Amino acid sequence: MRLVADIGNTSITFAIFNGDNIIKKFRLPSRISMSSDDYKKELKHNICDEIEECVIISVVEGLEIVLKRACDELFGINSKIF
Repeated sequence: MRLVADIGNTSITFAIFNGDNIIKKFRLPSRISMSSDDYKKELKHNICDEIEECVIISVVEGLEIVLKRACDELFGINSKIF
């Protein structure tokens, strides 16, 4: 499964893909004050699938690093930031 995160100014839109099909979408707030541990907790609550790849797109400087750390630690992967 692939997780795609689009970080906007007010929210982060997540989509989980199985191949080319979106199997789940959800949103979390874009808060630079949230830690990677905070985001890990939220991701655990929203994702029960095995994530093998994560792609992060961001317009909020610094938040992509926090989210990458959360995803990398939670899923044992090396997320890509664009």
